[in-house]
Amino acid sequence: MQDLFENDYAEKVTQEEISSTPVWCLPHHAVVNPNKPGKVRIVFDCSAKHCGKSLNDTVLQRPDLTNKQCLATFPSREYRHYGRHPDNVS
Repeated sequence: MQDLFENDYAEKVTQEEISSTPVWCLPHHAVVNPNKPGKVRIVFDCSAKHCGKSLNDTVLQRPDLTNKQCLATFPSREYRHYGRHPDNVS
């Protein structure tokens, strides 16, 4: 958690700030990987809802272009990796 504060991804708020303005805290929990002892990863739940709204509901949604790009680039890379196109295999 200290890294989040040092990198300005999170900030401590005072009791005065909490009582004077509406506040919503992003739920989070720790995840431990048994293959990485001593390392804890913080996972934020942006789909958690409060009064029917979540952070995911309020951020700008854009069309998913990833799949179209992957379909266009992977076949050519695959053939280049093996050095020949499957249609030209003798």
